[in-house]
Amino acid sequence: MGEIFFLIILAAAGVGMFGMSFGFQVSRIDSSGGPALFPRIVIIILLLFIAIRIVMVSKSSEELGKKFHFLEIFQGSRLIFLLLFLGYALLMKPLGFVISSSLFLIIAVTFLHKKQYGERITVKKGLILYPVILISVAVLYYIFVNKLNVLLPGGIINF
Repeated sequence: MGEIFFLIILAAAGVGMFGMSFGFQVSRIDSSGGPALFPRIVIIILLLFIAIRIVMVSKSSEELGKKFHFLEIFQGSRLIFLLLFLGYALLMKPLGFVISSSLFLIIAVTFLHKKQYGERITVKKGLILYPVILISVAVLYYIFVNKLNVLLPGGIINF
């Protein structure tokens, strides 16, 4: 029953975000649906899957009897990633896309490698991996800003 309650809260948040999407500004020359089209599609798909899951849980006495372990999100590796994502979101505007994304990816990849293999990244791997991360972030920034005309935070570098 806890899962259904959680799904209802998630659906309410989705409905709220769907409503917020009507406040997105649309250019007069834009006939593609504007910046709100993709988020609306994603939210509708999310709500559809939430409804399907609620029906599945409701029809199964086994599923209804299962204990929902919501607090597991706030323990161990999940907590570290939750805090990492929160830090990434909070640092995006002041530091900018390039610096915050690079920091996030370097920390996340290092953490995941240690978690999966039980050892730190070797110097040899690091000399290959970390420059690839930095170059990839810079290339993504260039493509999104210069080719796709997406505004990404420049931060302290202020490209």
